Amino acid sequence: SAYGIKIKYPSDWTKKEQVAGTVVAFISPQQSVSDTFQDNFIVSVQDLSTQPMTLEEYTELSVGQIKQFVTDAIILDSSATTIGKQSAHKVVYTGKQGQYSLKWMQIWTVIDNTAYILTYTAEEDNYNDFLNAVQEMINSYHDYRIATTF
Repeated sequence: SAYGIKIKYPSDWTKKEQVAGTVVAFISPQQSVSDTFQDNFIVSVQDLSTQPMTLEEYTELSVGQIKQFVTDAIILDSSATTIGKQSAHKVVYTGKQGQYSLKWMQIWTVIDNTAYILTYTAEEDNYNDFLNAVQEMINSYHDYRIATTF
């Protein structure tokens, strides 16, 4: 609530607030006893006031960072979208992180010199397992600071 954001999430997911630079992290249920990587959906906020930029500039910077910092990064989709009635950008990509082959979906928007980033991370082979639940979380995203008119 401190960020003016509201998201609905499945009752069997675990919510953790303000962990490692995030506003909130939602952790999927463990799929089996051998499931060593739990899918997650993270909301983070980045203050851009010291280096203001447009959505397009932020997108260029973010995609560059993915290619630079994710081992074996492959961008599968990079496209304009909306989130909470706000113009946004979506990137789906794969890469390696330690022993894991992962697949990410990130959606970000820039509002008043602040970037809002939604990130879904899953093992590449299990990406679709929780994709519907994640899509529902994304669809439920609401930012109370954005004026909406009817």
